[in-house]
Order: sequence, then structure tokens, then C-alpha cells
Amino acid sequence: AGTPGLRRRPGGSGRVADGRRTTALLGSTVGIALPGYDFSHLDPEVLRAEILEAWRSFFSAISEREPIVVIVEDIHWAEPTLLDLIEYLAGFASGPILLACAARPDLLEVRPAWALPRAGAELIQLEPLSAGDAGELVERRLAGRALPSGTRTRIVEAAEGNPLFLDQMVALA
Repeated sequence: AGTPGLRRRPGGSGRVADGRRTTALLGSTVGIALPGYDFSHLDPEVLRAEILEAWRSFFSAISEREPIVVIVEDIHWAEPTLLDLIEYLAGFASGPILLACAARPDLLEVRPAWALPRAGAELIQLEPLSAGDAGELVERRLAGRALPSGTRTRIVEAAEGNPLFLDQMVALA
């Protein structure tokens, strides 16, 4: 398992040989160009590997000072490059780092290896709310407000056990 062509850099520390280049690489991933650094001449695979290593170094360096938590939501909508970065960080970043990612189950269709057991990782799958629990959540969100006949049942059925959808539908009701 793992992202093809990616290997751990020797040493594993958060320290980097050229902090400005690392900063320029990080900036390039969010559309910020650092003067004096042009990466357009690099082979795309070399640039990709350098960017992944820059992010690994960044998070590893921060975690040398104190434990960190990185939360990424809705990764089921993420581009493959972000999924590669998450996988690389999970495998190669050093230090006390908790990487928590929320996704819909269909992410595992794109990255089936992520469902496999691996050291230092835990997959927590949440099942949809039962109809009874969904109904209770609707009642709590309504806080005594009345709904037209049958609306509560339609909300529970339409949300298919998704608490966010229940919340949104009750807000609109």
C-alpha cells in the first residue's frame, strides 16, 4: 500500500536544508509565489515529490515543539493530489501528530487501501442514524415547534440517517 514512487526521506526530522525553498514550495501549493523561486522547469514528478516532502517537513517541524492536530473535512471531494498528501503525511511525518480526516464512505471506492488495517491508524465508520434516532433528533431541533402533518416523516426518510441533512431540513421547515 501507499502512494507509488514516494519514499521516506532519510533522517525523518522536521528540519530542512533550505527553509526558504521549503517555504516557496508550500506557498506554491496555495498560489503564493516567493520571489526568486520558479519551479516551472522541474519535472512534474520531481516537483510533486518536493512538495510532499515540504509539507512533511513543515508538520514534522511544528510537532517537534508541541503535539499538533490536523483536521481535514470532506476529503471525499478532495483532488487526488490532496489525498496523496494526506497519505504521505500519515506514513512519513514524524512527531506527535494526530491527522483526522472526515469523509463519506464512497472515499473508500477511490482509496480502498485506506480501509485496510495499518499501524498508527484507525478507521472509524459511522452508520446512518436509525429512523427512531433521526426522529428524536428532528424533535430536539424543532424545540416544540409544530410541523405540518407528515413533514417530520418526510424529513426523516429524505435525510436517510444523515444528521447534517436532518439539521438542514428542519431549519428549512
